[in-house]
Amino acid sequence: MLSREIFEKYDILLVDVFGVLWNGVDWIAGALDTLEHLVKLGKTVVILSNASVSAKHMLDKYASSGPSLGKHFSGFVTSGEVLNHILKNHKLSFESVPHPKKYAILGTHVVHNFENTLYEYTDSLDESDFVYVSIPQLANDQKSLLPNELQKMLYRSNMSSSDKIVWDSSSLDPFIPQLREIFEKKKPLLVANPDKYASVGVLNPENGTEYIKQLVVRQGSLGEAYVKMGGEVLFIGKPYPEVYEFALHFAAKNEHVTFSDLKNKKIAMIGDTLETDILGAQNASKKFGLNVESILTDTGISYRELSEKSVEARREIYKHRRIIPTHEVGSIALDDKVLF
Repeated sequence: MLSREIFEKYDILLVDVFGVLWNGVDWIAGALDTLEHLVKLGKTVVILSNASVSAKHMLDKYASSGPSLGKHFSGFVTSGEVLNHILKNHKLSFESVPHPKKYAILGTHVVHNFENTLYEYTDSLDESDFVYVSIPQLANDQKSLLPNELQKMLYRSNMSSSDKIVWDSSSLDPFIPQLREIFEKKKPLLVANPDKYASVGVLNPENGTEYIKQLVVRQGSLGEAYVKMGGEVLFIGKPYPEVYEFALHFAAKNEHVTFSDLKNKKIAMIGDTLETDILGAQNASKKFGLNVESILTDTGISYRELSEKSVEARREIYKHRRIIPTHEVGSIALDDKVLF
C-alpha cells in the first residue's frame, strides 16, 4: 500500500506545515505535489499550523515557492489567527487575571497580533498583567550577556537580516532566568505556539556560509517549563480544541455542510508530532463529537525520537502514551511507504 491510498480516502485533510510540508530549509520532497493532487480530487485541504503569526504572514513568506490558495489548499488556519480573534473579541482571560489589559513580551518583539485591539504593550514586567511568549530568540546584546557554555547552544537564525541578527537556541537554559523572574512576580503566560521544538534553518557554525537544519526550542518548551514551576499558562494552538474548531468550521463551509454534519465526513489530521498534531486530533474528536483520525509522518519531531524503533515498538509507545495515530507513513509524498 502507498501513502496516496491513505490520503485519498478522506474528504477533509488538516495538514501541518513544519515537519510535514517544510523541513526548516526547504519544502519536503513531494509535499506540494500531494496537496495539489488532493485539491484536484475535490478534497478540502486546510493547512493547520501552530505558527503564532497570521496565515497571510505565512503565505507572504512563502509566496515565491510555497503553497497557494486554490491550487494547494482550500484554507489556512494558524494559532496566531485564533489568538487574534480572541483578542479582538475581548475574550482573553486568565484565572489569576480575568480582565487583563497590559502585556510584556518574552522573546522577539512581535506585537502584530495585538494591533487594533484594546491590549497595551509595556516594557515593565511589574506593570504588565501577563507575558506574551513570542519566538524564543536572542538578539546580539542578549547573547553577549550569557556565559560561554550557553552561547555555544546558540545558532544564527535564517530569520536574521543585515541590520538585525537573532539567535536560536538548542536549549531552554538561556530563558530560565527570565521565566523565574516572571514566576516570582506571579504573571501568567500566553503561549500561542505550543510546539516545544522546531527544525529550522541556521547558519552552519563550521563554515558560516550555508544554512543547515537544527532543532531549536520554541514557545511550547517555555510554557511547559513555566507550568512545572507552578505558573499559570494559557496555550492556544494544537493540541487544544479551539484551533481545530476554527479549521473545522472552515472545512464545513467549504463542504457546504453544517458543523454537526461533519460527523458524516471522513476527516484526518496529517502531522509529524504526537503531542500536538496527533493528540489534537484525539482532543477534537472528543470535544466536538467527530471522528478526526490522524496520520503521523516520519519527517519531523516525533521521528527524531522514534527513528530507531521498530513499528511494533512504536505502536507500544503510542499505546503507553495514549496518543495513537490512525496511520503512520514515511512522508506526505504520494508514493511513500505506509507503516500501518
